[in-house]
Amino acid sequence: DESTPVLWTTLKAGGAVPPPRGGHSATLLGNRIIIWGGADREQRYQAGVFALNLTTTRWEELKVEGTAPPPRSGHSAVAWGE
Repeated sequence: DESTPVLWTTLKAGGAVPPPRGGHSATLLGNRIIIWGGADREQRYQAGVFALNLTTTRWEELKVEGTAPPPRSGHSAVAWGE
């Protein structure tokens, strides 16, 4: 409903907080936001995968299996499957 006000709040998240970046993807998967890619202030690509648990507001760096795509910035991502 367009008449419902939106309230922005700042989360105080802990855990393995990812380094600052821009141009990353952020994908909601269950109760977690998964971020990947992007670039730091010096425009160096970032390759780590991090998850913010929205219930606990704690970050963790994910261990990913398989061959990762090359690091990138300015991309998009979508959750597929379970």
